[in-house]
Amino acid sequence: MPDLEAPFWGFMGASFALIFSNMGAAYGTGKSGIGISTLGVNQPELIMKSIVPVRPHACHPALD
Repeated sequence: MPDLEAPFWGFMGASFALIFSNMGAAYGTGKSGIGISTLGVNQPELIMKSIVPVRPHACHPALD
């Protein structure tokens, strides 16, 4: 008789991986946004240089 709990735990693991990966991407993007905002107040000429590395990570959470 096959174990009926195995698919449940498999799907739970996959869903937790997706949830925590997206939470981490959102957290990192938020921290970067705060850093860029702080930089914009102190040194406005550097804003465009600091946005370039953040943009690919906002589009694709797997890059984090």
